Amino acid sequence: MIVDGVETSARAWLALTKWRYERMGLVAALMDEGGESHGGGGSAPVGGTTSDPTARKAMGRIEQDTRLSYEYRRLERDVGMALRVVEGARSALGSIYADTIDAYYLTDRRVTWEDVAELMGCTVRTCHRRCDVFCDWLEDVGIAGATEGRFV
Repeated sequence: MIVDGVETSARAWLALTKWRYERMGLVAALMDEGGESHGGGGSAPVGGTTSDPTARKAMGRIEQDTRLSYEYRRLERDVGMALRVVEGARSALGSIYADTIDAYYLTDRRVTWEDVAELMGCTVRTCHRRCDVFCDWLEDVGIAGATEGRFV
């Protein structure tokens, strides 16, 4: 299946989706807390100008805020697409498949397949089968077909 111009498997896309969702939480936390300062310090003046560590620190902070904001928007876009794919799976395959994928790949906390199996009231093996069915379906219909809830 082609995602963002690159051939990838459904499993690789799901793994990337999980990473993106977790990264989105980290980036949001950095934005809320102000991130790490990359400016400041007492380096020597350049070209005869007066050194202004406060201004340099502020400029570094503005640049970092811009980078984090851009990254967050990209992650939000990609995770939003994944949520639409899961909702398409709900229409095409049923809620148990969508809920299983959602519980493992789109959650704020680090869950295991054992956690998902307990939540879903089934075995880990059943969760893996549901994931297999989801991946086969996604590779058959592609991202666009999945967001439409297409079955085949």
